Amino acid sequence: MIERYIPIEMPIKFQINRSNLLKLNYDLQELVADFRIPSDETRLVRVSFEKIETFRVVDEALLSDEHGSVPYEGILDDHMAYEVENGYFKKVQSSLIDLSPTAHKQYQFITGWMCLDVISSVAPTILITPYCHSPA
Repeated sequence: MIERYIPIEMPIKFQINRSNLLKLNYDLQELVADFRIPSDETRLVRVSFEKIETFRVVDEALLSDEHGSVPYEGILDDHMAYEVENGYFKKVQSSLIDLSPTAHKQYQFITGWMCLDVISSVAPTILITPYCHSPA
Protein backbone atom coordinates (compact mmCIF):
# COMPACT_ATOMS: atom_id res chain seq x y z
CA MET A 1 0.00 0.00 0.00
CA ILE A 2 1.34 3.44 -0.94
CA GLU A 3 1.93 6.07 1.75
CA ARG A 4 0.44 9.33 0.48
CA TYR A 5 1.73 12.69 1.69
CA ILE A 6 -0.80 15.47 1.24
CA PRO A 7 0.86 18.88 1.67
CA ILE A 8 -0.68 21.21 4.25
CA GLU A 9 -0.59 24.88 3.30
CA MET A 10 2.18 26.76 5.09
CA PRO A 11 2.16 30.51 5.86
CA ILE A 12 5.82 30.80 4.77
CA LYS A 13 8.33 28.96 2.56
CA PHE A 14 11.83 28.19 3.82
CA GLN A 15 14.61 25.61 3.54
CA ILE A 16 13.35 22.73 5.68
CA ASN A 17 16.69 20.93 5.51
CA ARG A 18 18.17 23.80 7.58
CA SER A 19 15.25 23.93 10.00
CA ASN A 20 14.79 22.03 13.24
CA LEU A 21 12.32 21.46 16.03
CA LEU A 22 13.13 24.08 18.69
CA LYS A 23 10.59 23.32 21.41
CA LEU A 24 7.76 20.91 22.11
CA ASN A 25 5.10 21.38 24.80
CA TYR A 26 2.54 18.73 25.60
CA ASP A 27 -0.11 19.32 28.25
CA LEU A 28 -2.80 16.65 28.64
CA GLN A 29 -3.98 16.39 25.03
CA GLU A 30 -2.74 19.73 23.64
CA LEU A 31 0.53 19.84 21.72
CA VAL A 32 2.51 22.91 20.61
CA ALA A 33 5.68 22.59 18.52
CA ASP A 34 7.99 25.42 17.48
CA PHE A 35 10.18 25.10 14.38
CA ARG A 36 13.13 27.28 13.37
CA ILE A 37 12.92 29.44 10.24
CA PRO A 38 16.57 29.34 9.06
CA SER A 39 16.61 32.76 7.39
CA ASP A 40 14.75 34.54 10.21
CA GLU A 41 16.06 34.77 13.77
CA THR A 42 13.05 36.83 14.92
CA ARG A 43 10.19 34.48 14.02
CA LEU A 44 9.33 30.78 14.13
CA VAL A 45 6.69 28.40 12.81
CA ARG A 46 4.28 27.29 15.55
CA VAL A 47 2.23 24.13 14.99
CA SER A 48 -0.50 23.43 17.52
CA PHE A 49 -3.13 20.77 18.06
CA GLU A 50 -6.08 21.21 20.42
CA LYS A 51 -6.39 17.47 20.87
CA ILE A 52 -4.13 14.56 20.04
CA GLU A 53 -4.12 10.82 20.58
CA THR A 54 -0.37 10.30 20.43
CA PHE A 55 2.82 11.71 18.95
CA ARG A 56 6.48 10.94 18.44
CA VAL A 57 9.65 12.80 17.57
CA VAL A 58 12.11 10.82 15.48
CA ASP A 59 15.44 11.55 13.83
CA GLU A 60 14.94 12.18 10.10
CA ALA A 61 17.52 9.49 9.25
CA LEU A 62 15.54 6.88 11.19
CA LEU A 63 12.40 7.94 9.34
CA SER A 64 14.12 7.19 6.04
CA ASP A 65 15.01 3.70 7.31
CA GLU A 66 11.41 3.16 8.39
CA HIS A 67 10.15 3.57 4.84
CA GLY A 68 12.41 0.80 3.58
CA SER A 69 10.90 -0.40 0.32
CA VAL A 70 7.40 0.97 1.05
CA PRO A 71 6.40 3.19 -1.87
CA TYR A 72 5.35 6.74 -1.07
CA GLU A 73 4.28 9.80 -3.01
CA GLY A 74 3.58 13.47 -2.49
CA ILE A 75 6.67 14.74 -0.62
CA LEU A 76 7.68 18.12 -2.00
CA ASP A 77 11.06 19.88 -1.89
CA ASP A 78 11.26 22.42 0.96
CA HIS A 79 7.85 21.60 2.40
CA MET A 80 7.50 20.41 6.00
CA ALA A 81 3.79 19.84 6.78
CA TYR A 82 1.75 16.87 5.57
CA GLU A 83 -1.33 14.83 6.24
CA VAL A 84 -0.27 11.20 5.77
CA GLU A 85 -2.53 8.46 4.42
CA ASN A 86 -1.52 4.83 5.08
CA GLY A 87 1.41 5.98 7.22
CA TYR A 88 3.51 3.54 9.23
CA PHE A 89 3.17 5.44 12.52
CA LYS A 90 -0.63 5.29 12.47
CA LYS A 91 -0.61 1.64 11.39
CA VAL A 92 1.42 0.53 14.41
CA GLN A 93 -0.79 2.32 16.96
CA SER A 94 -3.42 0.58 19.02
CA SER A 95 -6.45 -0.66 17.12
CA LEU A 96 -8.52 1.22 19.73
CA ILE A 97 -7.83 4.42 17.79
CA ASP A 98 -9.61 2.89 14.79
CA LEU A 99 -12.57 1.90 16.98
CA SER A 100 -13.14 5.50 18.05
CA PRO A 101 -16.26 7.14 16.57
CA THR A 102 -14.05 10.11 15.64
CA ALA A 103 -11.81 9.78 12.59
CA HIS A 104 -8.11 10.22 13.32
CA LYS A 105 -5.45 11.30 10.86
CA GLN A 106 -1.69 11.20 10.87
CA TYR A 107 0.16 14.49 10.44
CA GLN A 108 3.90 14.73 9.83
CA PHE A 109 6.28 17.68 10.09
CA ILE A 110 9.69 17.08 8.52
CA THR A 111 12.88 19.12 9.03
CA GLY A 112 16.48 18.40 8.15
CA TRP A 113 17.08 16.90 11.61
CA MET A 114 13.82 15.79 13.21
CA CYS A 115 10.37 14.62 12.28
CA LEU A 116 7.24 15.13 14.37
CA ASP A 117 4.38 12.66 13.82
CA VAL A 118 0.99 13.39 15.39
CA ILE A 119 -2.23 11.39 15.38
CA SER A 120 -5.23 13.60 15.97
CA SER A 121 -8.90 13.99 15.15
CA VAL A 122 -8.30 17.74 14.77
CA ALA A 123 -6.24 19.42 12.04
CA PRO A 124 -3.27 21.50 13.18
CA THR A 125 -3.09 25.27 13.37
CA ILE A 126 0.09 26.62 11.76
CA LEU A 127 1.18 30.20 12.47
CA ILE A 128 4.24 32.40 12.28
CA THR A 129 5.02 33.83 15.73
CA PRO A 130 7.80 35.96 17.26
CA TYR A 131 10.83 34.01 18.40
CA CYS A 132 11.70 34.98 21.96
CA HIS A 133 15.23 33.73 22.61
CA SER A 134 15.79 32.35 26.10
CA PRO A 135 18.31 34.27 28.18
CA ALA A 136 21.76 32.67 28.18
